[in-house]
Amino acid sequence: MSDPIARALAAAQRIEHARHEQSRARSERQQAVVEARVTMSAAQVAEALGISRARVYAIAAGRE
Repeated sequence: MSDPIARALAAAQRIEHARHEQSRARSERQQAVVEARVTMSAAQVAEALGISRARVYAIAAGRE
């Protein structure tokens, strides 16, 4: 694609799609972490995911 406007529009569309997918993935991750916390401690979830307990709390609270 040689037209710079067409390229810019196509790139903007891909960026918007990626933002939507990222938001959806964050929601899925948050829901999964909250579900895991029903039966697991934050330390267990953190170890299973390879992240810190603080990050588990942040994800579950929707801050990350």
